[in-house]
Amino acid sequence: MCSSFDLPGPWNTAAVLMGNGLTGGGRYVRQRRAALRRKAAGQEVLFYAVVAVLLLVFSWTAVAGSYALRPFTETVIRRNGHG
Repeated sequence: MCSSFDLPGPWNTAAVLMGNGLTGGGRYVRQRRAALRRKAAGQEVLFYAVVAVLLLVFSWTAVAGSYALRPFTETVIRRNGHG
């Protein structure tokens, strides 16, 4: 699915949708066939929510950091004779 970003036009979208559908479908089937189903406790749900938000903030920070470091990286590449 990740390599589909190189595909032109509608094939890119089709590959991403198909990959997400297969992943979601596989997770659904796995969950339904699980021998044991337990309900998550309130603190556990809160923990997962906090971790998800922290991962999202970290990814935004990484993207923002890459934009901030781009001029520095270009300078280093040009200084080494590759630009």
